[in-house]
Amino acid sequence: MSSELVWDEFGAKAAVVNRFSERDEPEKRRFRTLKTNKQIDYIATGELSWMPAKGSKVSYIAAESESYLMRHGIEANAVVPMTEAFNLLARSTYYYARGLSEWEGARGFSRSAQHLFALVGYQYGRSESGVGWSHTRARLDNGLGHFYWHFGKNTRGAFNSKADGEGNDYINDGEQILYLYSQYQILPELLIGMYGNYGFGMEYKGVDLNEWEYGGYFLWSSPQLKGLNVFAGFGPSYSWKLTSAKMPSLSENNHSFRRAKGLGGTVRVEYRFNLF
Repeated sequence: MSSELVWDEFGAKAAVVNRFSERDEPEKRRFRTLKTNKQIDYIATGELSWMPAKGSKVSYIAAESESYLMRHGIEANAVVPMTEAFNLLARSTYYYARGLSEWEGARGFSRSAQHLFALVGYQYGRSESGVGWSHTRARLDNGLGHFYWHFGKNTRGAFNSKADGEGNDYINDGEQILYLYSQYQILPELLIGMYGNYGFGMEYKGVDLNEWEYGGYFLWSSPQLKGLNVFAGFGPSYSWKLTSAKMPSLSENNHSFRRAKGLGGTVRVEYRFNLF
């Protein structure tokens, strides 16, 4: 069940759902708790938004999985024209999550978590570049916590932050990220770019942790089939090995951590139906 209201520059959306279906399967599943697998009867969500100018928007978002997990968020982006070909960009997101009466503290954080991301950049002609920063707080009593952004099993929560990287997720407790990107629209239907992420500021059992990655990406929009686009990004990533408990693997003397190397990648095929 969902509803939407738009009035001049303002908008409101609300929805209540009780089933989940993956994009590639018809089966509809019930929501479940992470540890005990209890049924969660519904997820309720709502959004209030303000769009003062083209390309600029501020949204307040709230969502709750019944008696399990609650999340509030503020998302904002602005495009400031300086000349006919030059624009300044600013984007920011802030999320706060808190476990409710049935929260088990089994994944991510024990009680509450916060994540802040901010980016500044520019557009000049067909090129765009920027730099971003984020900071996460997600305390876990018995390990290294992270910002868990879903709402239980069989759910997908929105997370509009570049801390969700192609190879690593830079959302651990105490972690900060420096994010750089540059992209160019070489054709009306094809955009290419490159990126780099560096995460730092974490500590596990007295050992400082860091991770990073870099690579390239493209976004192709079909000129023949409106609404179809394909995104792909790839590059080497460097993080840490995990123990059986999904915690960082430390050296025998606990003075350092065991480095893991890999190849990070994301492929997304999206088709948007024009219903209205």
